[in-house]
Amino acid sequence: PLRSARLSTLPPVYRRLWTQPWGKVTREPFVNQIESTTGKSWSVASYLEVLNEISKRQQNSWPHFPHYEYLVYLRHHGFPSPFLDWSTSPYVTAYFAFEPQSNAERCAVYLFVKAPDGFEGTRVGLPAIYVQGPFVSTHSRHFAQKSWYTTATQWLEDRHVFVDHEQVYSDRQGEQDVLVKLTLPRSERIRALSQLEDLNINHYTLFQSEDSLIRTMSIRAFELEMADLPKPSDGEEAPPEGGG
Repeated sequence: PLRSARLSTLPPVYRRLWTQPWGKVTREPFVNQIESTTGKSWSVASYLEVLNEISKRQQNSWPHFPHYEYLVYLRHHGFPSPFLDWSTSPYVTAYFAFEPQSNAERCAVYLFVKAPDGFEGTRVGLPAIYVQGPFVSTHSRHFAQKSWYTTATQWLEDRHVFVDHEQVYSDRQGEQDVLVKLTLPRSERIRALSQLEDLNINHYTLFQSEDSLIRTMSIRAFELEMADLPKPSDGEEAPPEGGG
């Protein structure tokens, strides 16, 4: 439901969003290269066909996204996207917050609540955040990460234009689109990753690729397992690096 809470590991400054996305991702060479490499077929319409569909189906109160499953696929593989991804799982969110190594003392997660009182209303012409749901046939990462997505747009004359999410908060009216920042001590990183590992939440289960498998194995070998080793006592030599 749109009123449910969603957590995310978005950075304090949101990513910049697309302004003209469709011209690039609907070109035949772009789509053909993805299909040839992955074996996955995408029935993506031409740029002009997409624009025509948007103009017919969009409303001033709701943007329309043709090929939603394709955009979600691109988002999960690192292509610049108008979607910010969120998770309904606090455990998945905690993993993304704690996993990167950092010298920072704390990490942050964000809690987004679309309409706390159950009612939603936006004045036409003001920037607004729209929630895109999880029901789509796309890459398995979408389901493993329990993903939802938000976009921020503004209705200008006869179309929706992408804007930064921060702009919505600078112009926000009423008690909706509530964003709460939670910070966690990074000193708990190893403990948190170990507990999440017990829940089978790790890089491999969330990304399901060979690279993520090796990343998971390296975290286990050099961080989680070594954290349980007793430290050398005074006068006792530590084992040399590199084995032997």
